[in-house]
Amino acid sequence: MNKQTITIKVDTKTLNDVCQNAVLGEGTFDNPIAADSFVELKDLDKIKENTEMIEFVLEPKNENKPFNLSLSCILFKNVTNSDVIKGNNKIESIFLENFIVKEKSELQGRLLCLEPYKENIAHLYINIDSEPSEDNNYYAFTTIFTMDIGTSNKNQTCCFSIDPILRARSRGARR
Repeated sequence: MNKQTITIKVDTKTLNDVCQNAVLGEGTFDNPIAADSFVELKDLDKIKENTEMIEFVLEPKNENKPFNLSLSCILFKNVTNSDVIKGNNKIESIFLENFIVKEKSELQGRLLCLEPYKENIAHLYINIDSEPSEDNNYYAFTTIFTMDIGTSNKNQTCCFSIDPILRARSRGARR
């Protein structure tokens, strides 16, 4: 199987330091703290031809202290201009044309939710047998993760999010 890995590296030390000295938000699952400034994304470019699976890997950039970094889920939302005005049923069909929805994922209207396949790793399967498409499809994906914040005496688990954009097309358009 041809796969592409997107590595999400979190600067856990700096994120911990900032969270201890600034009010950035609630840090709950419903209101996670935006962590885009503390994340380095590797290989988030055009999805290569014949890619059948995208593997998302969450890892610390520097792990001097265990911060218990843990991937909660990845939420995908179709943000393609031509699709934004379409109804939820049409958006679901676009997801199903481009991706194979497996057991650790759920599709509801405009959102596709991926759960980790194993610790800090999630897989998105691309439907390479879909009909050719001339369109690029753009997906905003929110990666939600938790991390322990604090000192060795007092820790609090907070929820964080990052929000990059991913481009994917059906097999025919990638030729």
